[in-house]
Amino acid sequence: MNRKITVREIAEHCGVSMATVSRAINGNSYVSPELRKKIREYLEDIGWEPRNLPGTRQNGLEPEVAVIASLELLDHPESARELKLLVSELYLAGFRPVLRLGHRSESLRRCLETRPDLVVLNGFSDRLYEDVKRLQETGVRVVGFGEAHAAPCPLVMSDHFAAGREAAETLRKHGARRIALFAMMGAQPHPEDLGKIYSRSAKIIRGIREVFPEFDPAADAVSDCFGDLTEFKRMLSSGCYDGWVLGDARRLEEMVAQAGEFQVMESRVVLLQTHALSPVPSICLKVLAENELARIRKLLELIQRPVGNAERSVSVPYLGTRCGGRRRMKGNSDSDPGKLEG
Repeated sequence: MNRKITVREIAEHCGVSMATVSRAINGNSYVSPELRKKIREYLEDIGWEPRNLPGTRQNGLEPEVAVIASLELLDHPESARELKLLVSELYLAGFRPVLRLGHRSESLRRCLETRPDLVVLNGFSDRLYEDVKRLQETGVRVVGFGEAHAAPCPLVMSDHFAAGREAAETLRKHGARRIALFAMMGAQPHPEDLGKIYSRSAKIIRGIREVFPEFDPAADAVSDCFGDLTEFKRMLSSGCYDGWVLGDARRLEEMVAQAGEFQVMESRVVLLQTHALSPVPSICLKVLAENELARIRKLLELIQRPVGNAERSVSVPYLGTRCGGRRRMKGNSDSDPGKLEG
C-alpha cells in the first residue's frame, strides 16, 4: 500500500465500529472468530498483513480519540474525576485517548490538522456548532456531552425535562400550590423566550409545566443574572411561592445565604445537582443528580455503533434521593461512583 489505512476506513468497509476493528487486530477475545477473520481477510486483501500476537497492541492501529475539554474543568474535583473516568473507559474499550485541554473552539480547529479518528467533546454548546460542523465535513466523527437547542453531532445529555417534571411532581405531592424556579438563565431576570436561554433551563421549565400548566416562566422562573440577585430576593421574600426548584447547588448556597437553612427547609426545595459525586444536602426535600457514569456508558454505546449508522442524541435519567439528616452520598470508591443512597 502507498498510503496509511485508517481504522475508520476499515470499520466502514466491514460494517463494524472502530473499537471492534481495534479488538480484532489486537486479538481481543471479545470479538467472535468469524468477525475477526472477516476483518483480517480485508486487511490482507488491501495489502496489510497482521503481525501482532494475541494479547498485544499494534502501534498505529488503535483508534485515536481526541478528548476535548475546557481547562477550567480541572478546577472542579467532581468534573476532573469524571474526565479521568472517561479517559480510562475509552482506553479499556480499545481506543487511544489524547486529552486536549484549553479553549474548546481552538482544540476543534486543531483537530482539522491532526485528523484523529474520533473527537469526544466534553461540553458542547451552541457557539461550537460551526467548528464541529467544519470538522465533520472533513470526515472526522464527533460525539460529545453537552446541551444545545440544535447540534450537528450526537450528544449524550442528562434528561433535564424529566428532572423538571419529577421535581414539580415531588413538590405537588408535598402540598405546593405555586412553585418557582431559580436557575442560570442569562442576564434577564425572567425568560421571555425559552429559545434564548440555556437549553438545560428551558428543558427544566418544560418539564415543570407538564405538572403545573399555570407555571409562567416570565413570572415564576428567575435567573441568577450573573450574580445580581435582586429579583430572586424579591420573589423569595414575597411569600407567593410554597415550593422551589433550584437549578444547581450554587443556587442552594445563595438561597441559604438569603433565608437561612430553616426557612429553606420550610420552603419545600427540590435541588437539581450537576454531579452525583457531590454531597447530598439534607435540607432539601429531594435531590435529583446527573449520573456521570451512566453518561459515559451511553457515550461508549454511541461510539461503538457501526460506522455509518444513523446517529442521534440520547438522554440519561437523573439519579434521585429523598433527603434527611441521615441521607448521604455513597460512591467514594472508584468502583461505584455517584450512587445515591437513602
